[in-house]
Amino acid sequence: MTSTNRTLGLGVALAAALTTGFFVGGSARQPAQAQPAAAQSAATGRYQLSSFTLQESRTPGAYILDTQTGDVFQVIGRDEPVLCGSAAKPQPRK
Repeated sequence: MTSTNRTLGLGVALAAALTTGFFVGGSARQPAQAQPAAAQSAATGRYQLSSFTLQESRTPGAYILDTQTGDVFQVIGRDEPVLCGSAAKPQPRK
């Protein structure tokens, strides 16, 4: 009988501890919340760049895409950018 009382007392104590832990730890906490989205300016990510090197002269160059207008520019060496097409307005095939 003493063994049954101990088992019952241990079970009640364990149930009380679990119930207390649930109410104290489980429901008292706020749920996790995501961070607010970062504010982006209008100029963020406007240009995309793809670089290359001319094999014969080892001259660097790049294609620059303006993502707002769709214009594609080509820069070779230290020359000024030259408009070479548009991703938004494809030219007809020749």
